[in-house]
Amino acid sequence: MTIPVKRRDGLILQKVQQDLLLLDTEFNQIHQLNETASFIWENWEQVPDPVEISRLLAQKFDVEEQVVLNDVSAIVGRLQELNLLVR
Repeated sequence: MTIPVKRRDGLILQKVQQDLLLLDTEFNQIHQLNETASFIWENWEQVPDPVEISRLLAQKFDVEEQVVLNDVSAIVGRLQELNLLVR
Protein backbone atom coordinates (compact mmCIF):
# COMPACT_ATOMS: atom_id res chain seq x y z
CA MET A 1 0.00 0.00 0.00
CA THR A 2 1.34 3.44 -0.96
CA ILE A 3 1.29 6.19 1.65
CA PRO A 4 -0.21 9.33 0.09
CA VAL A 5 1.87 12.46 -0.31
CA LYS A 6 0.15 15.59 0.98
CA ARG A 7 0.89 19.25 1.40
CA ARG A 8 2.53 19.98 4.74
CA ASP A 9 0.49 21.98 7.22
CA GLY A 10 1.76 25.16 8.83
CA LEU A 11 2.91 27.01 5.72
CA ILE A 12 1.91 30.61 5.06
CA LEU A 13 0.97 31.24 1.43
CA GLN A 14 1.01 34.48 -0.57
CA LYS A 15 0.11 34.79 -4.26
CA VAL A 16 2.31 37.27 -6.17
CA GLN A 17 1.11 37.60 -9.77
CA GLN A 18 1.53 34.08 -11.26
CA ASP A 19 3.91 32.91 -8.54
CA LEU A 20 3.21 31.57 -5.08
CA LEU A 21 5.38 32.31 -2.05
CA LEU A 22 5.47 29.70 0.70
CA LEU A 23 6.74 30.81 4.10
CA ASP A 24 8.02 27.79 5.97
CA THR A 25 8.13 28.93 9.60
CA GLU A 26 9.39 25.54 10.83
CA PHE A 27 12.59 25.73 8.75
CA ASN A 28 12.71 29.57 8.43
CA GLN A 29 12.65 29.49 4.64
CA ILE A 30 10.71 31.17 1.86
CA HIS A 31 10.07 29.23 -1.33
CA GLN A 32 8.96 30.88 -4.57
CA LEU A 33 6.96 28.65 -6.89
CA ASN A 34 6.69 29.64 -10.53
CA GLU A 35 3.40 29.38 -12.42
CA THR A 36 3.77 25.66 -13.15
CA ALA A 37 4.81 24.72 -9.60
CA SER A 38 2.02 26.95 -8.24
CA PHE A 39 -0.51 25.10 -10.40
CA ILE A 40 0.73 21.77 -9.03
CA TRP A 41 0.65 23.05 -5.45
CA GLU A 42 -2.83 24.55 -5.75
CA ASN A 43 -4.30 21.38 -7.27
CA TRP A 44 -2.44 18.78 -5.21
CA GLU A 45 -5.03 18.39 -2.43
CA GLN A 46 -7.79 17.49 -4.91
CA VAL A 47 -5.54 15.66 -7.41
CA PRO A 48 -2.51 14.17 -5.58
CA ASP A 49 -1.27 12.31 -8.64
CA PRO A 50 1.51 13.51 -11.00
CA VAL A 51 -0.09 11.83 -14.03
CA GLU A 52 -3.46 13.48 -13.47
CA ILE A 53 -1.86 16.85 -12.67
CA SER A 54 0.11 16.52 -15.92
CA ARG A 55 -3.11 15.98 -17.83
CA LEU A 56 -4.67 19.10 -16.30
CA LEU A 57 -1.53 21.15 -16.89
CA ALA A 58 -1.26 19.97 -20.51
CA GLN A 59 -4.85 21.08 -21.08
CA LYS A 60 -4.26 24.46 -19.47
CA PHE A 61 -1.12 25.27 -21.49
CA ASP A 62 -2.04 23.26 -24.62
CA VAL A 63 1.08 21.07 -24.59
CA GLU A 64 1.75 17.32 -24.80
CA GLU A 65 0.98 15.38 -21.62
CA GLN A 66 4.14 13.28 -21.82
CA VAL A 67 6.33 16.39 -22.04
CA VAL A 68 4.62 17.88 -18.99
CA LEU A 69 4.83 14.64 -16.96
CA ASN A 70 8.64 14.86 -16.71
CA ASP A 71 8.42 18.42 -15.38
CA VAL A 72 5.61 17.61 -12.95
CA SER A 73 7.49 14.58 -11.60
CA ALA A 74 10.62 16.70 -11.09
CA ILE A 75 8.69 19.47 -9.33
CA VAL A 76 6.84 17.02 -7.06
CA GLY A 77 10.19 15.39 -6.21
CA ARG A 78 11.71 18.77 -5.38
CA LEU A 79 8.71 19.74 -3.19
CA GLN A 80 9.23 16.48 -1.31
CA GLU A 81 12.96 17.17 -0.89
CA LEU A 82 12.05 20.56 0.60
CA ASN A 83 9.56 18.87 2.97
CA LEU A 84 6.69 20.86 1.48
CA LEU A 85 4.97 17.67 0.32
CA VAL A 86 5.18 14.92 2.94
CA ARG A 87 3.99 11.37 3.53
